[in-house]
Amino acid sequence: MLGVVIGWGFIGTGLFTWSRRPDNSLGSLMVATGFAWFVGGLSSSNIPAVFSVGALLSSVYVVTTIHTLLAAPHGTLSPGDRRIVTVGYLVVTVGILPLYLFYDPSTDCAECPENVFMITASDTAVNVAGTVINLIGIVLLAFVLRSLVRRWRRATRAERRLYTPMYAAGIALMIALIGQLGLQSAGSEGNALEVAFIIALVPFALVPYLFLGSFLRARLVQGGAVSNLMTRIAEAPRAGQLRDALADALEDPSLELVYWLPERRRYVDFRGRDFDLPEDDPERAITTIEREGQCVAAIVHDAALPEAREHAGAVGAAAALAIENEASTRRRRSR
Repeated sequence: MLGVVIGWGFIGTGLFTWSRRPDNSLGSLMVATGFAWFVGGLSSSNIPAVFSVGALLSSVYVVTTIHTLLAAPHGTLSPGDRRIVTVGYLVVTVGILPLYLFYDPSTDCAECPENVFMITASDTAVNVAGTVINLIGIVLLAFVLRSLVRRWRRATRAERRLYTPMYAAGIALMIALIGQLGLQSAGSEGNALEVAFIIALVPFALVPYLFLGSFLRARLVQGGAVSNLMTRIAEAPRAGQLRDALADALEDPSLELVYWLPERRRYVDFRGRDFDLPEDDPERAITTIEREGQCVAAIVHDAALPEAREHAGAVGAAAALAIENEASTRRRRSR
């Protein structure tokens, strides 16, 4: 039952996220994690070929989970994280294959079916290959742990508020997996490994549900931000205060509100200085504001949150009239 809850938790959350954000890879990654989890469950089969495939691919779900955590919330990987994920996929597929060329399941389980990949049984080869794989895994997990901690420390206030539970689950999962691999490398068997596996399952099972909770909470925050912004706009903020109202609504102190001057075909900031849109910066998102089909302004904001662009669009639409009025003022001053 726990296996079904975990697998369908990833698949269901992934499909929901994928349908809402098809341009973000997190949905497809969570679906892949759910199916990879079920593939690992094939190792419970009594059919030799099915058992062998399940055993060989039983750790793929760990790397897809790592991929998901490192890609969140943008859906993209930094160059360093991309290297970590690439090595991880190689280890749990190509790297683990030599172990199964010499692994005889009957040494651990009298009722297990035969390993169809085995060439010849060799405990020495299995021990050496297993130790090397575990040590590589510990190093990779340590890098993932460092990356998650750094990302949380660099996160914006809004991102921390929404995604701290998911980051915490990811960090707890990495620590539990490091402990599990450490026990395996030390030659521990029986109850100790079973306890370590169950401990690791807890944060792993929570990842999709925590992400779903963050996703839904972001929608609620968006609605509240728009309502609050409309109240502030109704108070007729003076020139220069509209940018601050938008920054508060999006909880992004780095937000820039720039105005389009069609005569000069340029954007200017609230001080009237020329502004170049950061179109090549993956950490900044640009949301244009239009009135009657004409561009009047653009909001440049943090792209960290998956809902950031839609959130900014809703906030911008709510403030479109005030933005148009201030843009008109900017155009008159530029003449």
